[in-house]
Amino acid sequence: MKKTIALLAIAAGLAASAADARQIRRPAPQKPMTDEEIARTSQETFAKVDRNRDGSLSRVELTSWGYSNGWGVAVRQKAWKQLDTDRNGRISESEFRSYARRRTPRP
Repeated sequence: MKKTIALLAIAAGLAASAADARQIRRPAPQKPMTDEEIARTSQETFAKVDRNRDGSLSRVELTSWGYSNGWGVAVRQKAWKQLDTDRNGRISESEFRSYARRRTPRP
């Protein structure tokens, strides 16, 4: 359940600022999570998205995961821009976790 909430938080945050936000369903209000829960959930999600297990996410990995979660093109592009904060063409686990911390309410 917490994994779903975290995924929906990421999707909701990206959809809220994307031009094609109507392509994904808005989730119910998110329940607060502790820092430990956010870290664990983001680590588990990152591992699922990192298909080749190289420790970083490529644009292909992120966009194919986003596509399978119903994200439109603009949402996937926005996700990449928001997650790849150092603009090196890869998303590290720490970039992924930092985004989850920014988007997830705390108790």
